[in-house]
Order: sequence, then C-alpha cells, then structure tokens
Amino acid sequence: MRIGSACSQPIGADSAQFLARWGEINDAVNKIVLKYNGSISAEHGIGKLKRDSLPKVKDPVALELMRGLKRMLDPNGILNPGKVL
Repeated sequence: MRIGSACSQPIGADSAQFLARWGEINDAVNKIVLKYNGSISAEHGIGKLKRDSLPKVKDPVALELMRGLKRMLDPNGILNPGKVL
C-alpha cells in the first residue's frame, strides 16, 4: 500500500516494513526541514497523515489562527472533514 506519491515508498519495498518506520523517517525529515525554517507541508495543506505532527512543529498561535480560519470559512465542518485547513 502506498500512502501517496509524496512519501516515496520505493517500488518493490515491503509496505509493512516501510510503514513501520514512517514515524521515525517523518520525524527525521521534519527536523531537517524545520532547521532551515521550512514547512512540513505546502500547497496540499495538512491532511490526516500530518495532522498529529502539526502541534509539534507549529506555533500555538499559528495553529489557532488556522483553526479560526477553518471555522470562519466552514462553520458547519462539512468541507474536508478531518483536515486542518
């Protein structure tokens, strides 16, 4: 099972082994990205895979701003349920 093209599971790799190290690899990549003031996500936003990582890498004020914008634009929570924004 491939999570998505962004995660780049090698062709022919064992999915269970790849997914077992997903968190470890993701944390290592995020650490490097943040060291250079990058972002863990770009034009695709934060989905289900990165939702739990967001509080570890974003300022609480930025998080609340994102949540506020989502509430303002989607007060009934019907657009992209489970996504941050």
